Amino acid sequence: MNMSPTMTPELKISRAKTKLILGYPFFGCNLITTPIVEVGEEVTRTMATDGRSIFWNREFVEWCSVPQIIFTFAHEVMHILYKHPLRKKGREHVRWNKSCDYPINQILKDAGFELVDNILLDSKFGNLPAEVVYNRLPPEPEKPEGKGKSSNEPFDGGSFGEVIDPRNPDGTLLSDTELGELEGEIDQKLLNSSKQIMAGNLPKEIKDMIKKLLEPKVDWRDQLLRFVQGGDNPEDFTFSRFKKSTLETVGTLMPTSDRVGVADVIVLHDQSGSMATPEHEVAFTELNEITTTLCPKSVTVIPFDTSVAEEGIRHYEQGEEIDKVELVRSGGTSITPCFNYLEEHDLVGEDTKVIVMTDMGIWDYPKGDNIPHYEVLWCNVSGSNEVAPFGDTILVKEDQR
Repeated sequence: MNMSPTMTPELKISRAKTKLILGYPFFGCNLITTPIVEVGEEVTRTMATDGRSIFWNREFVEWCSVPQIIFTFAHEVMHILYKHPLRKKGREHVRWNKSCDYPINQILKDAGFELVDNILLDSKFGNLPAEVVYNRLPPEPEKPEGKGKSSNEPFDGGSFGEVIDPRNPDGTLLSDTELGELEGEIDQKLLNSSKQIMAGNLPKEIKDMIKKLLEPKVDWRDQLLRFVQGGDNPEDFTFSRFKKSTLETVGTLMPTSDRVGVADVIVLHDQSGSMATPEHEVAFTELNEITTTLCPKSVTVIPFDTSVAEEGIRHYEQGEEIDKVELVRSGGTSITPCFNYLEEHDLVGEDTKVIVMTDMGIWDYPKGDNIPHYEVLWCNVSGSNEVAPFGDTILVKEDQR
């Protein structure tokens, strides 16, 4: 039993904040700039965050020890910095929370935090985006709306700290514009806190997040276009074809590159069930527009999950429109059979462009001498920031224009 009758919940929280600031300055710095609000069970039985505030339940804090509160505060800070409340996008609540917990609990363990008993921890999920973990976890049993854990059920490590949807004061969900503003606030929060802490004291994952924020932003559509056309230097420009998205968004008719000799394009198309994302739809639409504009000699779409689906391979000659590609498989994701297939059938020529459209839930990336000798572009359609260990990766964003 963790109750400490000599300490009020308010005193526990105050001590936990102080110890977090002294022991883990980066986490403490982020905590003191985050509103901490007491709430009832209608919001959370434990602690929770909506990306702006951290909410706590009195009964839970009374039950916890100070070290457990320290861990839960750090846990909630990580939910905020990883923007987990903003990335939920309609996913099932309990399963999404578990998906977010596995990676951040691993980070907190590696950072030296005293762990809570029975927390969700599995090294195989430790470095994966929450979206990929979600797709690998089984669905949760359905519960009636609004029915979570009973107030009579005991607390356990698997229920320490939730992710909840950010809402307006009137209870409505944030609009896309408001979500974008909140995302910017979190980015700035991360950058501000990192400036006050020595870089050597930051977890590697946090350093990677900061590095990503400081990189120049390049529209993924431009990256895809440059890859297919073979570089930044077209041989000429033409008004005979124009990019529809440019006309629609800025109302201006702009010339497109007229590159002679755009070669064959091969698209390795991940068929795992988790590929049904808005980003996947947007990416294929853009690929179709680019291939229509640049007219490569051919486009070959090769579906795969744990093996190549030879019966589903589609070949398009120059000028043909790519059909809407259906997701017909639902297995895991293994990329090595695809590269083996290309090698065995001698499909990659000197100028062939190989694109992998995937949610990045891949466990068998080639290493060393087995890495393909040709260029590979990975289209990450999971909505996460995961990148492949070789080649170039573009992060497809549904709303990026």
